[in-house]
Amino acid sequence: MQQTQTITITTYEAPPPPPPGNAKVVGTILWQIFSLPYASVTINGEQVTTDLNGKFELIIPIGTYTLHVNQLFFESAEFPLDLSEEKTYYMSIQLHAKLWTKIAAVVIPTSLLGVAIAFKR
Repeated sequence: MQQTQTITITTYEAPPPPPPGNAKVVGTILWQIFSLPYASVTINGEQVTTDLNGKFELIIPIGTYTLHVNQLFFESAEFPLDLSEEKTYYMSIQLHAKLWTKIAAVVIPTSLLGVAIAFKR
């Protein structure tokens, strides 16, 4: 008796190429393993905000640029980009939190100490 094996083949369509003379930059902004929604990404004056999954997409003319990333409570980041071909460039950018270093420096005035204790309970 012969056994029959089933093989499933899944095909994916390649993303459409950017318009002539342009490059597409697709990426995700992360903190540790978490995606960062609403981060600001700027290349060559073109600015987008990441979606709920931390993803962004920009179409930029071929050239050399600096990518800027800003997000509230995170260190700003800058990366050089060499977009030398008409293709899609994929990137994953890791940001570092600055909130944790600032908390250690918080001073509670004695006039607010009673309020802080009330919230602690």
